[in-house]
Amino acid sequence: MATVATKRKNNNRAVTIGKSEEKKLNPFHQRLARLTHYQACQLLGEQGSQLLARGEQVEIETERDVFLGGDLYRVRVGAAVVTLTLQSGRSQQLQLNCDQCEVSCDHLGAALAHLLDAKSTMGLAAPPDEIVPLENLTEQELVHRALAEREKRAREEPMTVRSLNKDTPWADYLVTSESSGKTYRVALRGCHAGQSYCSCPDFRTNHLGTCKHILHTLYKLPNRFTAKQLSKPYRRKNLSVRVQYMQPVGLVFNVPDTLEDSAAEIICTSSIESLSGREMMQRIQALEHAGYDVHIYPDAEERIQRDLLQVKLEKLAAQIRKDPAKHPLRKELLNVELLPYQLDGIAFAVGAGRAVLADDMGLGKTIQGIGVAELLAREVDLRRVLIVCPASLKSQWRSEIDKFSGRSSQLVIGKGDERAEQYRSDKF
Repeated sequence: MATVATKRKNNNRAVTIGKSEEKKLNPFHQRLARLTHYQACQLLGEQGSQLLARGEQVEIETERDVFLGGDLYRVRVGAAVVTLTLQSGRSQQLQLNCDQCEVSCDHLGAALAHLLDAKSTMGLAAPPDEIVPLENLTEQELVHRALAEREKRAREEPMTVRSLNKDTPWADYLVTSESSGKTYRVALRGCHAGQSYCSCPDFRTNHLGTCKHILHTLYKLPNRFTAKQLSKPYRRKNLSVRVQYMQPVGLVFNVPDTLEDSAAEIICTSSIESLSGREMMQRIQALEHAGYDVHIYPDAEERIQRDLLQVKLEKLAAQIRKDPAKHPLRKELLNVELLPYQLDGIAFAVGAGRAVLADDMGLGKTIQGIGVAELLAREVDLRRVLIVCPASLKSQWRSEIDKFSGRSSQLVIGKGDERAEQYRSDKF
């Protein structure tokens, strides 16, 4: 069984490849392992969040100040001693006590804050209890749960793994799910999150740097390679650009083991710090001008083009918004003359990329939405637009699209198979 180790303060997990016995936690340790920030606040009472926040500022050293026994968690906080145990007769109910205070205090907050932060170093790392609602989890707890879910599916779901280079573990693989029949490409480059790549949609959107296909492939490596082979890291030979899907999402360089000083000076820290498409393009052009070849992966090229396009739209929006009242698009964009604030709203949405237009009824939000689609059609060759609205408003939208822009439209109605055919229509 593969053992997963977690580094504190981030989701850069590493799968330790090899067989080991999974350590079973006793009930008390299990309860501590699944304690969430929200539950800790509840333990502390009405001032729980403030006590935890102040407790995070208190310096506690695990080896010096903390004792974790079979049924006792004890922390020395200054002159105070805080204990945490299970209430007798109630297996899931924790009981807090401070020998210096009779009510919830900063000592209790510090002890719980340290517990939440140092679970990994104390051997208590575990995903939050699944019965805890997502809205009650911190960002770190959400990441922990998401990783645990993918690890579980990676172990339990049947998949077929085929290597494209059987001589090394760090190679490209084709991973096929036996339940769905879908095949994805996994580029395995190491055990840590963020080192490998998968072509599945989940990998691109979960910001975890891994997925069940990568994890499943890692779990199977000990059956195919020796410990010595697995201990050798992947060696890059060429300079390339990839998308960093972990936060912060952006573009980074894959740097080979040997790199000339002039190339390293251009790349600087962008092998570990993500760049925007415009910033990356400047580095690539500088490298190519200096005589270096740079391989750009397809998803990285797509992101660069998207970022450069967004820069173009931002400039267009800024130019329109300088004086929307006098801009020629007021009369030229649609079949009716737009009011200045309506053109300003259209430019704002186009420049933002993603936006919410909110205003009182009757001020022209519909015409602004149609204007956004029309401006994007002219500037970036937009060919399809999906409008999601109440069924009672579908006909009104079609009427106003025809009136204001003259574009074709398709109402999507009926059963599933009928809708699928309607979606294939070439209407705008």
